[in-house]
Amino acid sequence: MATGEQIKALIKAHYDGDSERFKTAALRIAASETRSGHTALGRDLVTLVESASKRGAAVLSLTNKDGLFDISMPSVGMRDLVVSDSLNAKIERMLREYWQRDKLSCYGLSCRRKVLLEGAPGTGKSMTASVIAHELS
Repeated sequence: MATGEQIKALIKAHYDGDSERFKTAALRIAASETRSGHTALGRDLVTLVESASKRGAAVLSLTNKDGLFDISMPSVGMRDLVVSDSLNAKIERMLREYWQRDKLSCYGLSCRRKVLLEGAPGTGKSMTASVIAHELS
């Protein structure tokens, strides 16, 4: 059963018009229901959220007629990235999480969609982002 705090978060997100926070609150309720043994309800809630997300998403078609874009597919892979073992493990864990997103959705969870890379100029933030983009295609 959803907690009062989860329901309040869901209602607040709805009335604030914050669709991302609403989706997160709904998925937390789905995960809570799944953990409580209500797996069918958890799956149904995840399906509802995902179908609503797909309907609301508009795909914008971009063309490069005027040469305004520099479109390229990153070619730098994990083999090219030189980082510490701990940082490499974190990147690998994030990639595995994305590759196994179907397993997560069975439990009412979703993989992370945002990553914050921080550091001084020249520390490899852009290269790390390129590696992640390359690995996830």
